[in-house]
This record gives sequence, structure tokens and C-alpha cells, in this order.
Amino acid sequence: MFAVSSRRVLPGFTLSLGTSLLFVCLILLLPLSALVMQLSEMSWAQYWEVITNPQVVAAL
Repeated sequence: MFAVSSRRVLPGFTLSLGTSLLFVCLILLLPLSALVMQLSEMSWAQYWEVITNPQVVAAL
């Protein structure tokens, strides 16, 4: 009955989505993964010492 148009509402959406996901990975996930790697090398006592540091508590 009705012809389905293959034109998209937002041309270039896949390119902009890919670019956005790349920036999210680089700006958010890369530093967070480095933080997790750094924390995995610490003992619980070292971790507690860091998070109870007055500068860290004041930053929160």
C-alpha cells in the first residue's frame, strides 16, 4: 500500500553516533579503567588510608 522511504530523518546519524561513542570511551572509560587498575594493586589498608585522607574527604 504505502511505499516505505529509505531516507533517514537524521542524515549522518551513524557517523555522529560512532564519533560520540569514541569520545565517551576515550574521555570516560579510559581514565576509569586506569583508576580500577591502580586500585587493584593496593591493599585494603592502603585503600582505606587514601579514602580517609582529609583532602579526599574535603573534595567529596
